Amino acid sequence: MQYWGMHTLTIILTCLTLSACAGKELVNAEIIQRRSVLDANNSKLTPEQSIQVAETKYADAIKAELDIYAPLHLSQAQESITQAQDSLLKTPKDAAGIALMASIAAQHFIDDAYKNKKSVQANLKAVLAHNAELLRLEAPIRLPTDYKTIKIQLLELVELIETGQIAEAIHGQVPLRLEMSKLELNTLINIHLSAAAALIEKADDMNAERYAPVSFNKARAVFLETTTFIGKNYRHHKEVKKRGEQALWEAQHAYYVALEAKKLMQLESNESEKYILNLLDNHNNISQVTSSIDLAPQALSSANTKLLTMVSDLKAQLKSSQQELNIALTKNTAPLSNTIISNTIIAPDDDEVLVLRTFPPVSKDVYVSPYSEEPSFQADEQGFDDIEVMTQNEEPTIESND
Repeated sequence: MQYWGMHTLTIILTCLTLSACAGKELVNAEIIQRRSVLDANNSKLTPEQSIQVAETKYADAIKAELDIYAPLHLSQAQESITQAQDSLLKTPKDAAGIALMASIAAQHFIDDAYKNKKSVQANLKAVLAHNAELLRLEAPIRLPTDYKTIKIQLLELVELIETGQIAEAIHGQVPLRLEMSKLELNTLINIHLSAAAALIEKADDMNAERYAPVSFNKARAVFLETTTFIGKNYRHHKEVKKRGEQALWEAQHAYYVALEAKKLMQLESNESEKYILNLLDNHNNISQVTSSIDLAPQALSSANTKLLTMVSDLKAQLKSSQQELNIALTKNTAPLSNTIISNTIIAPDDDEVLVLRTFPPVSKDVYVSPYSEEPSFQADEQGFDDIEVMTQNEEPTIESND
C-alpha cells in the first residue's frame, strides 16, 4: 500500500532522523529509520496489526534481557511504539501511514537489539562474568545501594557499544572490575561476618569485657583476623566460609559465656542454690536416660566426667551390638540375645554419637541458658565453589553488532 510520494518520504525521514538524534545516537539508527519508511510503504499490514506485532516483540525483548544488553535500542523501540499509537488518534490523511512506519521502526530497533546483545557478550566478557558472580552472591539484595552503582556503570559500557564506541567499552572494564571486586569483598564480609559482628556488638553492650574478658577478646581478635583474611583472599570462597564459621563460633561462645557469667555474678544466695539444683536435675535426667539410675550427689565437675563416661561406654556397646547384629544377618541367623537393645537408645548409624549437654559445656556446642531463651544466630550456609581468578589483562576481540 503506497502512503507517500518521494517528497513526503524525504520530509518524514528528516523528522524521524532528527528525533532519533535527540538522545544518544545508535550506530544503525538512520539506517533503521530509512528502512522503516520503505517497508511501511510496501507493507500489507494495517497500522493496528503492525503495532500489535511490535508490542509482542517488545515483550519478548524484555524477557531476553535486552533492556540490559541494549537499553538504548529498547528505549527507541518504546518511543516508536508510543508514536505509532498516538498517530492513530490523529486525523491527518497520512496519520495511518506514520503509525505503520513507526511500528515497523520499533520492530527493526528490537531486531537490532538482539545483535547488540551478541556484541556486548563478546566484548564485555570480563565484567559480565564478574557481574554474574555478584548476582550469585546476592549482592543486589545484601548491598543494594552499592550494587546499583555497579549496574549503572555496566549499563554505561553497554551503551558505548550501542553507539559504536566498542574500544572505549572494552577499556572501561578495568576500573569497573576494580569496583566489582570491592563489592564482592564487602558482600562476602556481609555473608560470613555479619552474624558474628552482631553478636560481638551485643556482647559489648552487656559489658562482656568485664564478665568474660578472655572469651570476648578472643572473639574480637578472630573477627579482625577473619576480616583481614577475606580482604586479602576473597576469591578463596571455601576458606572464607570456613573462617567465617570460626568467627561466628567464637562470637557465640563469648556472648553466651558473658551472658551466664553476668547472671551468676548478680545472683542472690537463694537464686544461686536454685541455679545449682537445676543443673543437678539436668545431670540426673541424663543419667536416667543413659543408665536408668539416679546420679549420686557429687561435685559438678565429677558429675560431668561420669556422664561422659556413661555416654562413651554406651556408644561402645551400641557399636559392638550393631556389629554383632550385622554378622548375624550376614550368616542368616538370629541376632544374639545379649544385645543391649532393651532399655537403651540405639544410635541411628555406626559412627553417630548420642550427644548430651551438661554445664559447663564440654564440647563445641553452644550452651543454652536455663534462665532465658536467647535467639540463636545462624551462620549463612551458602556454599561456594572455587572460581578462577579473571585476569585484568585479558581483552576480547572487538566484535560489532553490524
